[in-house]
Amino acid sequence: MSTLDSDLDDHADPVVDSSQRAVVRRLAHGLLEVRAGSFEPSERPPSSEAAAILMAETVAGIETMLSLHRRIVPSTSLHRIDFGAVLLELCEQIVGRMARARRFDIRVDIAPRCLLPGVDVARLSLIATELIINAIEHAHPAGIPGILEIGSHVDPVGTLTLTVSDDGIGLPAEFDPRRDGGLGLILIRSLGRRLGATISYESFGLGLQVTVTMPVRLRPQ
Repeated sequence: MSTLDSDLDDHADPVVDSSQRAVVRRLAHGLLEVRAGSFEPSERPPSSEAAAILMAETVAGIETMLSLHRRIVPSTSLHRIDFGAVLLELCEQIVGRMARARRFDIRVDIAPRCLLPGVDVARLSLIATELIINAIEHAHPAGIPGILEIGSHVDPVGTLTLTVSDDGIGLPAEFDPRRDGGLGLILIRSLGRRLGATISYESFGLGLQVTVTMPVRLRPQ
């Protein structure tokens, strides 16, 4: 496991050229813009109508973003994208945008060359973004320094596992993230269903770990 200080280029496979890395950076930036746009104005009530609007906005944002990228880069660049590279870039951009994130020791353990369809990368990356931002905003409400660990791996049978864990206060005793929460958790659940993913929450006495697992079809190396 390494810290976030390592450069994105160190994560990239030598086969992935500079144009693909540029796509990764633009995609990560676009995903954060989609996420920000979906939550304006903030604190929308988590009604079914608001949830439907959120999902419509998010899906439209993803489709628009991918469509724009297809116009400026070769189509093959967006057919399969390295999810690990996008996830690492998202972490770096979140830290750059959020002052609160700088109080966290962010540790990453992200396997390279997890090539997935662009739309799956976008959906999975939005889930990861929401989990990371939630941890940064809620793990330590008193503002003390904390630890945030982010991992992504694929096992030999083709199951992708994404984990986001912190050492914060955990979930309230009566809170069930499978049905409770605001629009952020609604978005996570909705995107998870679209991906065919399973999302589990483990709230310890100290800390919270969220695990997302989903079957993937990896391109042969």
